[in-house]
Amino acid sequence: MSFLRATRKVTERIHIDCPLANALEFIQNPEAMIDINPLVIHRHQDPNDPNLWIIKDSLKVMGVMKYEIEYTARFARVVNGTDVEVHAPAGTTLLSHWRVTEVEGRVQIEEEVNISASVRKPSADNYPFARLAG
Repeated sequence: MSFLRATRKVTERIHIDCPLANALEFIQNPEAMIDINPLVIHRHQDPNDPNLWIIKDSLKVMGVMKYEIEYTARFARVVNGTDVEVHAPAGTTLLSHWRVTEVEGRVQIEEEVNISASVRKPSADNYPFARLAG
């Protein structure tokens, strides 16, 4: 049984018409950032670490079966945004860098996220079809 790490880097940018200070205030507000996720059903701040949040999402598998996952998110303010480190089930880690800048007179919000997850090679004991893959 071998363990691998699957990784991916994704960058998204949007341009919005609002004062830069308003966009920065939103990005640096952990509660606001958590609450824009429609999957979140519960969140609370760690009583020992004000930068750490415990979050619960409600997900559906194939649109039918509901299940809930709980994960942590650590928020760190930086001058022009926020860094967020998420640890979720299955060894999933997300390192997000949210930045607010002004580009050609408009506010640009950029998220660069590095996603990493554990991947276990299927064994023939657990998945008979794995024998076909060699």
